[in-house]
Parts: sequence; structure tokens; C-alpha cells
Amino acid sequence: MERGRSLGQAAPLPTDADKIVSSTVAGGAVGSIWSGVLYGSHRVIAGFMVFGLLAGGVQMCATAANHVRQQIILSKMHPDQVHALPLVHLKQSLTSQWAGVKQRVGEHLAWLPVHRLSTAEHRELLQKRLDLVDGELEAVEQAMAAMHRPAHDEAANVH
Repeated sequence: MERGRSLGQAAPLPTDADKIVSSTVAGGAVGSIWSGVLYGSHRVIAGFMVFGLLAGGVQMCATAANHVRQQIILSKMHPDQVHALPLVHLKQSLTSQWAGVKQRVGEHLAWLPVHRLSTAEHRELLQKRLDLVDGELEAVEQAMAAMHRPAHDEAANVH
């Protein structure tokens, strides 16, 4: 028996995000197996990524289409009430689902040291790298000049 549920109580229905995540994982598992069988072990990760994204995208579209179907049914049942147009609702549904997926992925990947750079941060980073390259270039030029000086000095002493 699960925590928080009493005997005889129904399990909660999965949310749209739960369906998308489970479809993504299932598609990735199937894709990794097929890629491993057909192309060898070096293609397992690529198969997981491709089939996972494909399955997640198809599930997202199916969920959005289900929302549109529900809106159409509601508009037929209650013609006196104003409901959103199906295509408008489809766009809103896809947008909200995508935002939910991005938020969930962001929560799970918060430990990664990757973040979006602002334009100022990007310019500062590029300037630091440019300064480092300029410094290394000056050091190489000085080393080359030091190598050429003794040769010129010896040539001057010979004549």
C-alpha cells in the first residue's frame, strides 16, 4: 500500500507532464535496444536520444490534440458558454506543456555547471580569451626575437 492512500482509494491519474516523461523514457529505452541490436553498442546512446525525443514529441502532440478534442466536446455540450477556439487552445496547450517540460528538466539538471550567458558576460569571456591569446603571442614574438638577435650579433662580429 502506498503512503498517503487509504485502502479502496483510487490511484491519482497521471498528469500531462508525467505522460510525456514516461513516453520519452520508454522511447529512449526501445531506441537504445534497437540501435544496439542493429548497429552495435556504440550507437546505444544516440538511439536513446533520438527515439526518446521522438516519443516525447509525439506524446506532447497527442496530449495537445486530446486537449483540443476535449474543448470541442465541451463546446458541443455547452453551446451557451464561450470556449477557446481549438487551434488557440492547441497553441496554449503546447506552450504550457513545453514550459513544464523545460522546468522539470531544469530542476533535474540544476547541478550542471552550464548556464545561459548574458551578452555582457559573453563579451567579457571573449575579451579575457583575447587578452590571453595576445599575451601568448607577445611571448612567442619575444622568444623569436631573442633567438634571432644572437645570430645577428655573431654575423656582425665575424665581419
